[in-house]
Amino acid sequence: MADPQERDEKAQMKGLLRTLAVACVLGALTFAGLSAYGDMSAVVHDLRDFDYRYLAGALILSMGNFLMRAGRWQFYLRHVGIRIPLGESVLVFLAGMVMTITPGKMGELFKSFLLKWTRDTPLAESSAIVVAERVTDLIALLLLAAWGSLAYSGGGLLSLLLVGVAVGMVVVVSWRRFGFWVLEVITRLPFLKRKSDRLEAAYIALVNMLQPLPLAVGVTVALAAWWLQVVALTWLAAGVENLDMTMQVASFVYCSPMLAGVLALLPGGIGVTEAGMAHLLQGRGSNAAAAVAVTILVRVATLWWAVVVGALALVLHRHRTGWVLQK
Repeated sequence: MADPQERDEKAQMKGLLRTLAVACVLGALTFAGLSAYGDMSAVVHDLRDFDYRYLAGALILSMGNFLMRAGRWQFYLRHVGIRIPLGESVLVFLAGMVMTITPGKMGELFKSFLLKWTRDTPLAESSAIVVAERVTDLIALLLLAAWGSLAYSGGGLLSLLLVGVAVGMVVVVSWRRFGFWVLEVITRLPFLKRKSDRLEAAYIALVNMLQPLPLAVGVTVALAAWWLQVVALTWLAAGVENLDMTMQVASFVYCSPMLAGVLALLPGGIGVTEAGMAHLLQGRGSNAAAAVAVTILVRVATLWWAVVVGALALVLHRHRTGWVLQK
C-alpha cells in the first residue's frame, strides 16, 4: 500500500494533468472569443496576409527566453547541491513547460516530479527552486511593466506602485519571522497539518534561494529573458500592420496583461491576458482586428510554443531516462 506522501504526490500529479486539459479548452474558447470581438473575417484576413517570417523570428526569440531560464534553473540546482548533467537539466526544465498553462505556472512543479522519479531528489528541495523562479519572474515583469508605464500620461504613480510591489515581494518572502508565522497559521488547517514538516523545509529552501547572490542572478536572467518576449511583441506587431511601438510601450503592453493573468489565477492567465493585451494594443491606435491578430500571434509564439517545446522535451527526456508516469 502506498504511503501518505506517495498518495499525495500522485494526487498532485493528477491535478496538474486535469488543469492542463482545462487550459487547452479555455485557450480554444479564448481565441474564438477574441476573433468574434475583432470581427472574425477581418482577423482571418490579417492572419492570412501575415508574413510568417515575423512569427519565425518571434519563435526564435522565445527559444532564447526558454534557454536563458533553463540556465537559471541549472544555476539554482547547483546552488542547492543538486548535481545533474547540463543536458539533462535543460531537458527537465523544457519538459516542465508543458505545464506552463496552469495557474501562476505552478504546474511547472512537474519538473520536481521528474527529478524525483529519475534522480530521487526530494520534492521540497526542487520545488523551492520552482517557487524562486516564479518570484524572480514576477519581479522582472513588475519592473518591466513599471518602466513601460512611464510612457503613459500619469504613469509615474503606477510605476512607483509596481516597483513597491516588487520590493515588497522580496521582503515578505525572505522575512523569516513573518514566514514562519504564516506557516504556523496555515498548518493549523486540517488538510495541511500533516504537511507541516515538508512546508517548513520548502520555505527554508526558498529563503536560501532568495539570498542576495541567487536573487540577483535570478532577477537579472528574468529581465533579459522576458525582454526577449517584449521584442517578440514589437516584431509581430510590425508584421501585422506595421504598428510602430517603442520598446518602452511594448514593455507595458506585454508585461501588464501577463501580471493580470497571474493575479486572475487562471490556467496560463488565459482569457485575462489576451483581453488585456488586445485592449492595450487597440489603445495604441491599432484597429480591433489587427489588435486581436497580434495578440493571437504573441500568445502562439510565447505561451503555446512553450507547451509544444515542453511536450517534445518531455518525450525526449522520457526516452533518455525511461521514467514512467506514476499512477
